[in-house]
Amino acid sequence: MICSRRIHRFCPLSTAVYLAASYYLHRLAITDRIIPLTRLNAHRLVLAALRIAAKTLEDLSYPHNRFARVGGLTDLDLSRLEVSFCFLMDFELKVDRAMLEKHVEILRNSVEAQVMLGKDGLVVARRYSDPA
Repeated sequence: MICSRRIHRFCPLSTAVYLAASYYLHRLAITDRIIPLTRLNAHRLVLAALRIAAKTLEDLSYPHNRFARVGGLTDLDLSRLEVSFCFLMDFELKVDRAMLEKHVEILRNSVEAQVMLGKDGLVVARRYSDPA
């Protein structure tokens, strides 16, 4: 994902922050099914997840305007995203080592399953249904 490469280049974050952001997104999109992760909202959700995870886990974070600029947003847009993201997460943002280790295991199992299925096993979502 180009967005995360740019963020990592100009605002490097720790591995724990990336894992926590992944955990947040997994919880929102898959576990709790609160919001689908699509091409249209992925950029903003990833930015919000990374920003919230960084604020939650790290003592120091990059200035708000720098993170917004790197992500291609205005300061106001990033502020609104952060608040909305916190409400979507019901302000349950605390992650500990055990949670992150469990999430890593889930990610590993998911990757292994994809590798075992191979290219033919991937499901392609259709934009429209074929008439029967």
